[in-house]
This record gives sequence, structure tokens and C-alpha cells, in this order.
Amino acid sequence: MPRIAKELSVKKVEQLARQLPNGSTAVHAVGGAPGLLLRVARRREKGKMISQVGGVSWVLRIQLAPGNRRDIALGSYRDLTLADAREKARSFRSAYALGRDPVAEQKQAIAEAKVAEANVVTFESAARDLYENKKVHELTNEKNRKQWLKQLEDYVFPEIGRRPIESITAYEVQGVLERKGRWREIPTTMDRIRSRMAEVFNYGFHQKRILGRVNPATWKGNLEHVLASPTTLAKQNRLARGGAENHPALPYTRAYRFLRDVKATPGIDARALEFLIHTASRAGAVAKMQWRELNLEDQIWTVPAQRTKNGIKLIVPLSQGALDALPKKRRPDDYVWPGERAPHMHENALNNLVKLLHEQSASGYTDPKQNDLPVTAHGFRTTFKTWAQDKTQVRDEVSEFCLGHITGDAARKAYARGDMLEQRRELLEQWSEFCAKKTR
Repeated sequence: MPRIAKELSVKKVEQLARQLPNGSTAVHAVGGAPGLLLRVARRREKGKMISQVGGVSWVLRIQLAPGNRRDIALGSYRDLTLADAREKARSFRSAYALGRDPVAEQKQAIAEAKVAEANVVTFESAARDLYENKKVHELTNEKNRKQWLKQLEDYVFPEIGRRPIESITAYEVQGVLERKGRWREIPTTMDRIRSRMAEVFNYGFHQKRILGRVNPATWKGNLEHVLASPTTLAKQNRLARGGAENHPALPYTRAYRFLRDVKATPGIDARALEFLIHTASRAGAVAKMQWRELNLEDQIWTVPAQRTKNGIKLIVPLSQGALDALPKKRRPDDYVWPGERAPHMHENALNNLVKLLHEQSASGYTDPKQNDLPVTAHGFRTTFKTWAQDKTQVRDEVSEFCLGHITGDAARKAYARGDMLEQRRELLEQWSEFCAKKTR
């Protein structure tokens, strides 16, 4: 049996902890638990001992067998109070009496915890893996590629990023989406984030081999029961701001007058807007158009997949009106519509010009179906579509293809038919001619 030391007070132990050892270390029996010691070491600098106290720690000295004495480190003096050190010493001594090795058990527990931690799939780790392994290769639009992960970093990771993915509930997903009123204020953005979260959960569940688990971020049959429709909220927000339900579009009966004003306006922006109207194209696709995308001999423009909304390249037949709008100075490796401070014009320049022409016109250019809101560049796609429905006999598929709305198998089949390009060319030529003639 070890000699039972006098049980020292907290104050006395504090004094010993500050007391400089005569040699390199000093060991003090503090009592309260057999074999509990306070070890005080001198501080070393550059291998030499100096007159300062260095490390102070708790030690349990125990006789495991005759001639087999062992000093077991219990922890730092700063981390364990005297009462905690005594309790730990008693616990270790009891374990050894029962034939257990608490030090080995502690090491095993730490090792198992590290293995478990290494196998944990958190929401953030699953999201980053999904992005690197899949999304970065699927997303052809650079803006969408950057936004996909950035918005998760901004809105989701701070809330549930470090959580094991299987532990996250639909209630917690709802909390992330509704935090600070975001679901009502920016419903479209938050619904995109919800959709990405659903992708991450599917990916993470697959990684963990979790079968039959309901995805907590799905809309149908899940969050639709507790969150207002994002489409309805977005519409309400637009109307509350005095905006439109859709892009305000000019009636096709006024297309001639508007195009006449565009033609009378000098500058590269006006020519780009003229081209946009003749091709019924999106502003972003037109703004970043490069000369190498144009085949002037065959009179076609190939919009690369990364600049189309559906991620499928679009071949646009060019009418005579579209060809006439192109700049005369042509540099094969350059942008068709150069910007003042950037290699290419910004798509907002087209909307700014539409707004300017509206303000300069005596009667303005507005959408009578949307409270006479000023029209936008994108609205001319609606103008074209309405004209095609009202004034031509072409199949709806042809005008939809002109707008780049056909996707997947429908797009491939349409490209495979040799007459589709010519039908679209004929339709866009009719549209250009219609815009060039004053409507009676």
C-alpha cells in the first residue's frame, strides 16, 4: 500500500505550483488520492534551465506489481482542478485494480474517434465533393459555376455545414431557408439554393450508403407543406415594387417605329440592339458574340453552349436585316460588339439604350398588357413570338426553336431534320421584313 500523504488545500497546492524547483523538476504529494502528485518543472530556453517555472502537471504514481512502478500523466495543472485530479486518480487506480488499463483505453477511444471523424460526411464536405467531381464539369456557364458553391458558402455552410449529413432534418433546412426573412425577400435565389441542397443530400446519402432516407430539402411532399410557393412570392414582390410579371414587351404593331429609331441612333450599342431584334436573341448571347462564331458565307451564327440558357449550342440563321446590322470592320479573333472598358459590351448597355429610346419618344415604348411599363431588350423575344403566332402559319415548334426553347431529345431531333434550319431562316427573314415595313 502506498504511503498516504497529507491532504493539501487548494491554496497550498497553488503555492507549490508557483514554487521554483531546486533542480530540473520537483514532485509534491498532494493527498486526497493515493499516489497523486504535482510535478513542477523549470522552464528551459535554448536547452538551458532558467529561473522560471515551466510546465506544471498532475501525475499518478502506481505500483502495478513488485518492482513495477509507473508514473501516469493525468493532465495539465491548468486544465484540471485539484478536485478533478483527485477524482481522476481514484478512477484510474480503481480501473487498474480491476485489471483494466485506462491509459490504453483512452488511447483506443481517441483512435476510434479519429476514425469516426474521418468517416463523417458533413454537409459542407459533401457539397464540395459534389462540386469538384460533378457540378464543375456540368455547368458550362461561368457565372452559374461560380454561384453554385458561393451561395452555399454564404447561406448554408455557416448554419449546417459542419453537421453530419444524415443528422440534418427538414425542419433545420426550413430554418436555413427562412433565416432573416430570406425566403420571402429573395424567394427565387433561396429556391435555387434549396434545389442545390437537395442535390447535396442525395450525393451525401449515396456516399454514406444511406438507403430509403427522405431528402430533407425536397419540395414535393416535403417543404411545400411549410413554405410559401417561391414563384408566388417572387410575383408578389415584383408587383409590390411596381414591376412586371414578365419582361415588358412591345406590341409587334409598333416594332417598325422602334426599329426605325434604333437605326437612326449612331453607335455600336444601337447596331447590337438592331441585331438582337432581328435574331430574337438574348442580350447576354449578343453582347459576348465573337466573329469566329459567325459563318457569313452560310449566313449563320453558332451560339456556344456556355452562352445558352439550356446549355445546348444554338445555330441561328441570319436574315438580311441581321447581316446589315453587323459592323463593317471585322476582326476574326475579336468580339463583334467591343465595350468601352471591357473586351465586349455589357448586356445592360442594350437595356439602357431601350430605356433611352423610350424616354426620347413622344409616346414612349411600353407594354399595354403590363400597366404600360417600359419595354426591355429581352421583351423583344416575346414580341417576336406573339407576331409569329398571330401573323404566320408556321408550327409553334419553329418559333420556339428560334428562341432556343427546345431542349434535350426535341433539340436533337429538330437539328437532325434538314428542313428545320431553313424553316427558321424563312421565319426570321419574314420577321425582319415585317419590322422594316410600316404597319398599316
